[in-house]
Amino acid sequence: MKKSQIDNLGRPVKVVVVGSVNCDLTTYLTDFPLKNQTVMAKKSVLSIGGKGVNQAIAAAKDGANVSFIGCVGDDLFASNALNYLHTHQINTDNIRRIKNQSTGTASILVTEQRENIIAVAPGANWLLTVEDVYNAEELIRQADVVIVQLEIPAEVVKVVLELSRKHHVLSVLNPAPAADYAKSLYSLADIVTPNETEAAELTGIEVKDNDSVVEAANIMLSEGVKQVVITLGEKGSYVASNEIQQLISPFSVDALDPTGAGDVFNGVLAVARAQKLPFIDAVVRASAAAALSVTKPLAQDAAPDHQQINQFLQLNSTTSTQM
Repeated sequence: MKKSQIDNLGRPVKVVVVGSVNCDLTTYLTDFPLKNQTVMAKKSVLSIGGKGVNQAIAAAKDGANVSFIGCVGDDLFASNALNYLHTHQINTDNIRRIKNQSTGTASILVTEQRENIIAVAPGANWLLTVEDVYNAEELIRQADVVIVQLEIPAEVVKVVLELSRKHHVLSVLNPAPAADYAKSLYSLADIVTPNETEAAELTGIEVKDNDSVVEAANIMLSEGVKQVVITLGEKGSYVASNEIQQLISPFSVDALDPTGAGDVFNGVLAVARAQKLPFIDAVVRASAAAALSVTKPLAQDAAPDHQQINQFLQLNSTTSTQM
């Protein structure tokens, strides 16, 4: 049994994730193939993923009581995914199984340079409806934090954020994959968490150094974001709000596979904020969890547990620079 994390009122932390359930095929190769080129890969591995699942698992392993809202098909992938979530004690009562539909899939290429390319076929994820979310409104009302991403329909994301706002529940919008409509949701979300590529797509600013990440964050703040965390991979992360502008240095680890690191970051960030950790401390903790995750070969089993994060933080330190 996992040890539940407690908020400052002595209650177990409750996290609701609304998002995607995918089966991932991860292929490891020397370098990305060129257009129309066939290359021999080193190996391939089938695993359970999707940004929603990855974030839910990360939050659960960090000790939260997690509930999931989503859709799967009626195939073997769906059974595997539901069993995987049950193994981590995640409430799947609000995952709808749809007949004659396939569960979402993701094709992932990982190179020797630890870079990745991901193509997602949404399948049943794209059939999640606003009615599914309204049917789970009580679940959202009782939550401490709600996490949502963009691997589900736009109208569903909007309703999730509206219900979170209605019930005064902290919301984390992970705008991934980046879509222009995310800008219309900024004012509804409490925290927005793009990586550098998504920040560039959303702002038009190539995020390549300190000046450009500050510029991108300021654009997002001017467009209605309250708090933004731009994750920068091996360069750390940048935190910005009207009160804070701070660069968080990365943790040094031997990276093996970056797939799902951003999802681990979001799941642990949500738990930390539910526990009322100060924003910067929450980001540092999430960064530590993400750093640990890249030392594992697959997103499915990459998220560290609560004790592993604590031990890593005790042995490692990072710095923050006020901008």
